[in-house]
Amino acid sequence: MADVPEQYVRLLAAAEDASDLEPTWQEWHTVFQETRQKMAELGMDLIEVIVDLDALEKYCQERGLKNTSGTRAQYVAHVLSEQYPRQQQPQPRPQVKPRFKKKKRGT
Repeated sequence: MADVPEQYVRLLAAAEDASDLEPTWQEWHTVFQETRQKMAELGMDLIEVIVDLDALEKYCQERGLKNTSGTRAQYVAHVLSEQYPRQQQPQPRPQVKPRFKKKKRGT
């Protein structure tokens, strides 16, 4: 989330849930590295997102949101959706009629 210790101090000052976060950047970074390693071992492809705290604060203000872990996750998803826009949705496939015949019931 915060790439350098100075930014982490600023994040802690702005976050509504600061008491739930690691108290120092060094502790946060250790947890981040461990989590990233565990996820990689599970075969997950990770995309690292560096959060611009000014942009995060603007995002929160524009939407009337508090700076919480959920909002930060939502913001990162927003950033990723702008960096990697979805390709045009494929056109719906025409319906295919089944190729089997109904069995006649014996009387």
